[in-house]
Amino acid sequence: MNKPQVHIPEHLLPAKGQLVYLAISGGVDSMVLLDLLVKAGCRVHLLHVNYHLRGEDSIEDQKHVCKFANKLSVNVSLCDFYMKEYLTKNGGNLQAEARKVRYTFFNEHLTEKDILMTAHHFDDQLETFFMHLTRKSGIAGMSCMAEKNDNHWRPLLGFRKTELYQYAKENHLEFREDTSNTENKYLRNQWRNVWIPLMEKKLPQLSQQVGILIEAFQKERLLLEEKYHSLIKEIQKSGRWNFASFDLVDTEGKYLIGKNLSLKASEIERLTELRNSEKSKFIFVQEDGVKIWNDGSAFVWEDEQDFKIPILQIERIDALPQVFDKNSYYADADKIVGELSIRTWKEGDRIAPLGMEGSQLVSDIIKDAKVPSGEKANVLVVEDAEKIVWVVGLKMGKLAVANAQSHHLILMKI
Repeated sequence: MNKPQVHIPEHLLPAKGQLVYLAISGGVDSMVLLDLLVKAGCRVHLLHVNYHLRGEDSIEDQKHVCKFANKLSVNVSLCDFYMKEYLTKNGGNLQAEARKVRYTFFNEHLTEKDILMTAHHFDDQLETFFMHLTRKSGIAGMSCMAEKNDNHWRPLLGFRKTELYQYAKENHLEFREDTSNTENKYLRNQWRNVWIPLMEKKLPQLSQQVGILIEAFQKERLLLEEKYHSLIKEIQKSGRWNFASFDLVDTEGKYLIGKNLSLKASEIERLTELRNSEKSKFIFVQEDGVKIWNDGSAFVWEDEQDFKIPILQIERIDALPQVFDKNSYYADADKIVGELSIRTWKEGDRIAPLGMEGSQLVSDIIKDAKVPSGEKANVLVVEDAEKIVWVVGLKMGKLAVANAQSHHLILMKI
């Protein structure tokens, strides 16, 4: 039996007259969803964010969205945000900051009665599954994206990208291609363009089996959400998580609660370390600009305004320079595992320094460098999925450093 053509499942069709806000980029995914919503007779309001990251292409994307809004007689709201300039001034992670910008923009328009739809599809789900599989993400991460998350609906999760392209072709839809999706400098793009296609070629039933696993994880997650619903709301309201409560929650529960508090699995593990540390110790949560500290009986959330993580600039280069400086790191891309990220150091961090045997505690490096006490907490480290490769401005790691035999060179700087 052939799979039905791309459509909006009945349980994801809004009630008659209900307003749907559609996050639209102009790409094939969101243009297909727009076509389906219009044909279903839905009231639609388009939301488009222009980060101005791709020059003229970003401007053409916006024009494309506006053209179709006018053609279909639907309202459109635009967000013009100059992301490069913002990151240069304030620092931060591109993907994390972009997500903050668009959801702040979306929430400015939505009421509790409105629906936000995004055009995530099953290929997005596959990428998310395998990215979480390589991390300590637990059930909360392995359940991936839900079709409904409060008023955020994803009606295309059951369809492959190839099916969306076929629908667009059959219905003569115009759409824009984002050329950055073909670049493999981000981990998600590597899964999308390289590893998943390779696995599916060898294992044709892979996507079907992953879908079964995701469904099972989602059922388990619903049970955890119900169990910890009251605790999550209490923490969100008070900005405190009592140690007595924390100690009673098992690992899967901690990951689930952390996800609802916008904490990564690695940050939940740092909380466990903080729980057993001295009073007044703290960790810094990079993406949200939040400090979580130990007050002796609870974790306390506090906005941290004084210090912001700068952006890690990464570029491909053809050759090593003649002169090196401590504020740049030249890496062999083939020695990097997963995605590079930047954060403040924490107790227990170690690096294998260039020119030394074994490894060294970052705390000892800071002590040897006589970093002023008021600046110690702000020392930065760059790491991949397995190791710290650079204590910024203080020590370079040997495990990823480029040499004359390296074929794929990248330059990192702040």
